[in-house]
Amino acid sequence: MFQKMTRLGIGFAAMASLAAVSPAAEIVLNPSADAFVNSVSPTTNYGSDTAITITGTSSATPPEHINAALFRFDTSAIPSGATIDSVEFRFYVTAASGNGFFEFFQLIQDWNEAEVTWNEASTGNAWGTVGGSWGGSQLGNNDVLNTEAGGFQTYTSNAALVAEVQDWLDNPSTNYGIHLRRRFGNTGQFVTLPSSEAGSNQPELVVNYTYTPVPEPGTLALAGLGGLMLLRRRR
Repeated sequence: MFQKMTRLGIGFAAMASLAAVSPAAEIVLNPSADAFVNSVSPTTNYGSDTAITITGTSSATPPEHINAALFRFDTSAIPSGATIDSVEFRFYVTAASGNGFFEFFQLIQDWNEAEVTWNEASTGNAWGTVGGSWGGSQLGNNDVLNTEAGGFQTYTSNAALVAEVQDWLDNPSTNYGIHLRRRFGNTGQFVTLPSSEAGSNQPELVVNYTYTPVPEPGTLALAGLGGLMLLRRRR
């Protein structure tokens, strides 16, 4: 009797293992699209440039920036149904001046890397707000110091950023990316970073997640049948 119960336990343990939570995983995503837009040249597309420069005027009322950056990250490599645990946004600082304050928000309008300009999200489709339609909660902010040139600037994980990336994963059609801009300060404040076209030191989204696989009904049935067969063979 003990052996039979043991074999039955093995069968059910096999089924339970199929639904076990996988260990936490980390993935580093580079932009699937990026560009900057320039209010001084409002009809020029910079989607193929290898460098992105972000700067602004001294006004604190949007749209005060002269250059703003747009980034979109494809989350399809993360398993559908995963839970996003933490997210960091990082970019390499090629040059910086003036110790500027830079922040980023979600983009709320679709755009085309090869066509986007200050005035238009794509050819013939104007931005709702010139320079990039953004909204919602602030996803991150940091001062970028002159001394940080030559290294990565990291925007640490927070609840708003985690929720945004979770939404991209769960609803890919709403993934318009993020809008990085300098909030306010002197016009001379700027940061320059490599774009995805640079080939090295590209911007990064570092995502940590956990995933619980959902077993197919047929797989569960086979595991249960295996346990029953073990019992029968021991009779």
